[in-house]
Amino acid sequence: MKKSIKISGDGFISEGEYDVVKIMGDVSSIGNVYAREVKINGDAEFRGNLDFGQLNVRGNTHINGDIKVGQVKISGDLLVDGNADIEKLVLVGDCKFSSDIKCDIVDIDGDIDIEFNIYAKEININGLVKVKGSIECESITIKGSIQCDGILKAQSVNIYPYSKSYCNEIKSSKIEILKYRRKYIPNLYKVKHGRFSCKSMKGDDIKLENSYVEYIEYTKNLNISDDCKVEKSVKVS
Repeated sequence: MKKSIKISGDGFISEGEYDVVKIMGDVSSIGNVYAREVKINGDAEFRGNLDFGQLNVRGNTHINGDIKVGQVKISGDLLVDGNADIEKLVLVGDCKFSSDIKCDIVDIDGDIDIEFNIYAKEININGLVKVKGSIECESITIKGSIQCDGILKAQSVNIYPYSKSYCNEIKSSKIEILKYRRKYIPNLYKVKHGRFSCKSMKGDDIKLENSYVEYIEYTKNLNISDDCKVEKSVKVS
């Protein structure tokens, strides 16, 4: 039977296999660690590859190595210097990934910075998204800002920018780039909306507000507001 660890205060996790790890304080670890469940109430720093069923951290987390986790819940900042394979990522704070990230569900209230690519099923972000590579997912909803240097591929794209945003290329069945409308703000207050820009956009149904697109290719419907500028649009069969 795999052993469990419970530490009150700052602690250290040795390389090995565990059942449940609970630490009330800051924690550091060197070496590869395997565990069914890890709960940390404090900051965490791991140097090695991780394979967890669940990881819950109330504090900042730095992982120097590859990570494979079923579910990650973090209240604080997350930095991963390695590849990440996560089933579900729930984060209140900011996160940065230095390599590719694979994830079924991404739910972030904060900013995410990815040096390479992200592959996911569902992405929901309330904040800033910076991706130097490409984004591949089934659906993506962003309320905030996106900066994507590569290609955004998805079945459904919904972006509500409240600051300057751009994406090099978008390929999706349904694309909606709409003004970010804050709740509970009376109409007498003037709200600034972020302008979205894109070089190439290809989809079936496309709806745009406050956007600049160099080239659009669509198969069904194209709906653009008066504050948009499209250099060229082509309907294809």
